[in-house]
Formats: sequence, C-alpha cells, structure tokens
Amino acid sequence: MSNITADFITATKKIHADVRAVLMALHLIGKDVAVIKEKVRLHGLPHEKQQSVRAVHAKDEHPKTYEAKQYALDNLRFRLEKKAFSVGTWTIVILAIYTAFTGYQSCQSKRSADAADIAAKAAKGASDTAASELELTAD
Repeated sequence: MSNITADFITATKKIHADVRAVLMALHLIGKDVAVIKEKVRLHGLPHEKQQSVRAVHAKDEHPKTYEAKQYALDNLRFRLEKKAFSVGTWTIVILAIYTAFTGYQSCQSKRSADAADIAAKAAKGASDTAASELELTAD
C-alpha cells in the first residue's frame, strides 16, 4: 500500500473520529435540552416563580395566564432549538471545509509522489545512457 493510500486512510479515520465526537456532543446537547424541558415542565421557569410571588404581594398585578406561560415556554424552546441548529450547521460547514482541505492535500501528495517517480525514472534513464556511452568510449 502506497504512502498516499495510507495517508488517505489515516485522514479518513481522523475525520470519522471527529464526526463521531461531534455527533456525541450533539447527542449530549439533546439530552441536556430534554432535561431542561422536563425541569421547565415540572417547575416552570425560575423567573416565573419570582413574578408569581410578586404578583401575590401586589394587588394590581396578576399572575401570568396559561397562554403567557405557554408562549414563554415556546419561546425558550425555540431559542434552544435555534442554538442547537446553529451548532449543527457550523459543525457541518467546518467538517466540509476540513474534508475538502484533506482531499486537496491528498491530491497534492499524489502529484508530488508521481513527479518524484518520473524524476527517478529519468535519473535511471540518464544513468543507463551514461553507462552505455562510457562502454562505447572505452571500447
């Protein structure tokens, strides 16, 4: 197996490991989002509790209605999903750039190896020609 093939396999394995790490991170983020959603579902948002305590003490304030709470939860959920989508998008963009760079590097490495092979063949041809000329002049 040539060095180029071994390098390509090594680069592919590194990309695979990087993709696996990114997917694991996204999976963990998904679990964190699920835990946050569950906490919000069970306990409500932290600032809602403070507002409801203030609402009890103030006669003119009313606690949030169900629709307002649902809107706040939807807004929080949207922001979390937007951040998760942004992280995923940037991950794919960076991975694509990394893959393109690795492919370019592999092509350049192959071109360099081919050029070295051609130069070695030319040197061997020149050496053979010089040896044959030396034999002709010696006779």
